[in-house]
This record gives sequence, C-alpha cells and structure tokens, in this order.
Amino acid sequence: KAAEKIENNDLNFELHYDCQDEMGDLVASFEKMRQTVVKNNQQLWRGLEERKRLNAAFAHDLRTPLTVLRGYVDFLREFIPNGQIDENKILETLDTMSAHIKRLETYTKEMNALQKLQDIHVEKQSVSFINLMEDMKKQGDILAEETVKDFRLESNPYENTIFLDQGLFFQLYNNLLNNAFRYAKNFIHVICSVENGYINLIIEDDGVGFTMKDLHQATNAFYRNEFNSSESNEHFGLGLYICKVIASNHGGKLALDNNINGGAKVCVSLNINP
Repeated sequence: KAAEKIENNDLNFELHYDCQDEMGDLVASFEKMRQTVVKNNQQLWRGLEERKRLNAAFAHDLRTPLTVLRGYVDFLREFIPNGQIDENKILETLDTMSAHIKRLETYTKEMNALQKLQDIHVEKQSVSFINLMEDMKKQGDILAEETVKDFRLESNPYENTIFLDQGLFFQLYNNLLNNAFRYAKNFIHVICSVENGYINLIIEDDGVGFTMKDLHQATNAFYRNEFNSSESNEHFGLGLYICKVIASNHGGKLALDNNINGGAKVCVSLNINP
C-alpha cells in the first residue's frame, strides 16, 4: 500500500513496525526513503516558487523603463516631423533613452547571471588556506587604496588545505567587500577562520549599519534600502541575494547583523569538506 501511495505521489503517510526483525529493517528503510522523497520534493517546490517569484519581479521591473522608453518614442514621433522641437532637445531625449537602455542591459545581464548561478554545480577544489588569505588581503588593499579607507584582515593559523569552489567564493567575498567599502565611513574589518569543517567569514564596517527592515529582507532578491534610493540606478538589490545563493550552494549560510558600536556585520559559513 505504501508503494502504491508513493507511485500516486501521495506522501502524506508514515510507516510503523514495532518488531526488530528483517521486516522491521525493510520498513525502516522504506520510511527513510519516503522522508527523503518528501524533503526533495519540498526543496524542488521551494526552488520552483523562488524561480517564479524572480521571474515575476523581473517582468515587473522591466515594465516601468519600457513604458518610459515608449513614451519618449511617441514624443519624438509626434514632434520631430512638425519641427516643434530643436536639435538640442532631440539629443537630450536620446541621451535619456540611451541611459534607460544601458540600465536595462545591465539589469538583464545580472538576471541572466543569477539564473545561471541558481543552476550551477559547485566544483570544489583543494585550496591552500594561506594562499586564500593572501588573495583576500590583496583584494581588500586595492579597494582601500581606491577609496582611501582602512582595511584589516585577520585569520586564525591554519596550514591545511580546504575545499572550495574558489571562483564562487571570490564572487561572494568581492560582493560583500564592495558593499562594506561602499557604506563604511573609514574602516573595514574582515575576520576569517576555519572550524569544524567550515570556513567562517565575518565582514564588518563602521557605517550606519542595517535597519530592522534590512535585517529581515536585505537578502531577498531586488530588495533596496529606501534610504539609498539614489543608488537604485546602479544597484538592483541582487548582491546579498547572490551571496546567499552561493553560501547555500556551498552547504553553508549567510546572516546579517549589526556591531554593538554600530556598523554592519555580515557572517558567512561555508562547508569546506571535499
């Protein structure tokens, strides 16, 4: 009966058998399989729902700039033939349209990268922890020199190799580091350690920190802080979401917090087992 239920995609049941014999072992294995199928189906459903939500948000965000471009096209088509606007106004309108098109191109590129990222297979390779720290420090030193801000990287002594998809790791690290430098007043502090099969990364800055709304929603796709609306043309609210996806794909997690003395704090843990 249980096999028939699974065949009919009905997983809302449990198998019980009290005796510790061969049938008991069989029933326990069958029940474990049912639970695994339920878990996999739930993960698949959540993935499909997330993909549906992303597509809906993508379509919504495209609608406004497309409507604006349509308005400019209608404006030019109506007034140019009659000579009612001069050349400077035409060029000004074309420049505005070009800016909207450029933003659409950037947005579409980021969305394509995000869709590929969700489907990508993490390919872990043996990485020297010491070399990883050196590369991370170089990235921070470059940004510190460009922005004239202080950067410090601390790590615990660890001479063994770890297993990471180095490309995805640095995509996550660079994203978080750029955020920290963008919002920091003067100082960025990175702490990296290896413990119990995980690499733990903490990135702190001395900026204004996260609002309560940020703490709950900033890792959602397309979230933008209402106090930084001036940056909406450059940032689409995908950075922290992408970092969360990378962390999840690495068997880890990402969490947001604030320092006791103010400033943002982002904590990441990634599984470093082969």
